[in-house]
Amino acid sequence: MLDAVDDREDRRLAHKIRTYIQKDKFHKLSSFFDLQQNRHSAIHPDSPLNSSGQTGLHFSAKLGHPDCVRVFLELGANPKVQDRKGNTPLHYGCKYCLKNYSVSNVRDLVKVFIRDDLDLLEIKNKNGTTPATFVEALNKLEDSSSDGEDKSSVSSEVDDDSKWQEKLRQADEEDYFQFHGKYEQHESYFRNVFNESYDQWADRIYSEFRAKRDRIAQAEREKFSESKDKDGQKSRDEDNIEKKEWKLKLKDPKIERFRTKYKKLFFSSDPITVALMPFKTSDSAESIVELLLSAPPQETPSQNAAQKDEPLKDDDAKATSTRKLREAIRKWHPDKFNQLFRSRIQSDSYEDVMKIVTHVSQSLLNFGKQ
Repeated sequence: MLDAVDDREDRRLAHKIRTYIQKDKFHKLSSFFDLQQNRHSAIHPDSPLNSSGQTGLHFSAKLGHPDCVRVFLELGANPKVQDRKGNTPLHYGCKYCLKNYSVSNVRDLVKVFIRDDLDLLEIKNKNGTTPATFVEALNKLEDSSSDGEDKSSVSSEVDDDSKWQEKLRQADEEDYFQFHGKYEQHESYFRNVFNESYDQWADRIYSEFRAKRDRIAQAEREKFSESKDKDGQKSRDEDNIEKKEWKLKLKDPKIERFRTKYKKLFFSSDPITVALMPFKTSDSAESIVELLLSAPPQETPSQNAAQKDEPLKDDDAKATSTRKLREAIRKWHPDKFNQLFRSRIQSDSYEDVMKIVTHVSQSLLNFGKQ
């Protein structure tokens, strides 16, 4: 069994298992454990994979990957194992289904645990919440999704539904901090699928973005140098292009539109629809990074004024850029975005809004890796 991910080799193996689960590569996950079974010190399926004591079964249920859940159950994983918050895999399976309700999800992430052991429903986490509480909420969703629902029944349950929405919001916040670690206090513990901390992740994006821009600039310089007149004067085309670039630096309409939407999204209480989102699913990763680097600063007005009066040095510019990217990584993570803005997202726009959020998050994750 992995030793609470304290040993370096154990951490490497735990990271490998988490990566397979996060990418839903259940075939590789199964083959990995098959290979381990033939070794002297086989990895137990109940081994904790992070400092919160979460096992592969916890991760699989939390991410809504039923095939990975099946792999761990077939390996003999114990569904009664609780993490440091007292949650079982069933707690996470229920929470996932509440946020992504479907009959198949309930079957594969909830019923799969309790068909042979109803006692799992009564296991309390450290907040005193049992899976039975979440199952009750799932039953409400099932009832409300069926045809012919009585109108007076809907009216009488408005208060109950509001209470459940608040419970779900709290569950989202608990899940984010428990699964990813609270950013301000536990940043050093976070690792993405490439085993990068937030700082390393932001540095990688910034370095790759600058390298791409430098390569483009170098190519343009070489192109223009070849087109110079024999007397060494700039060609008319080069002069015109430099004027256009200067105008873009003064005011870029695309960036101005982005900044307007960005402010409304993050600094107002306006309802969130697709029209309010500053990105589209068709935006390239490079375009997304470019716009995020132009995001409005969060410093005080006096600090902003000082920045306008005096240009940033290279080191300061890099620090400012990586800070923006680090904050963007957090804000645009689907779990975090859902936690912060769920109450503002219009119900008929929820799915499309979250598609955009996921696209931005994936673009940041894979930038420079493809």
